[in-house]
Amino acid sequence: MRIGTLFDGVILLLLLALLVISVDFDFKQGLFPWVFILGTMGVTAIDMAREARTRDKEQEKRVDDLRLGEWLVGLREGQRGYLLAVAWIVGFLLMLYALGFIVTIPVFTILYLKLHGESWLVSGIVAASLMAVIYGVLVTGLKFPLYEGVIFRYIA
Repeated sequence: MRIGTLFDGVILLLLLALLVISVDFDFKQGLFPWVFILGTMGVTAIDMAREARTRDKEQEKRVDDLRLGEWLVGLREGQRGYLLAVAWIVGFLLMLYALGFIVTIPVFTILYLKLHGESWLVSGIVAASLMAVIYGVLVTGLKFPLYEGVIFRYIA
C-alpha cells in the first residue's frame, strides 16, 4: 500500500468521524460542516480511486523491519511531504481543541507562513484578513458560534 493511499484513507476516516459527530447538529449549525465534509470526502474518494488505478513503476521499499529513524531517513521526498502534512493537520487540530477558532486560525496562519519564508507583514495581513472574513461571515453574518477551545472554556 502506498503512503498516499494510506493518507487518503486516514483523512476519509477522520471525515467520517466528523460527519457522525455532526449528525446531531440542527440544520443551520450543521449545514457548513456537512457541505464541507461531504465535498472533501468525495474529492478524497476520487483521489484514492485514481491512485489505486495507477501503479508505481519502481518497487517500493519494505519498511516493516526498520526503526522509525531509519524509515524517516529512507523516505522519498513525496512521502516526507505526506508526513509533514499529517504533522500540520495534527498540530492544527490540537491547537483548535485547546485554543478554539478565534486564536488558532491567526496563530496557525502566521506560524505556517513564517516557516515557509513569508515576511511578518505578509503573514500578519493574511492572518488578519482570513480571521476577518471567517468572523464576518460565520459569526456576524450567519450567527454561527465558533468553538472557543478547552482552555478558554475553563477560564471563563
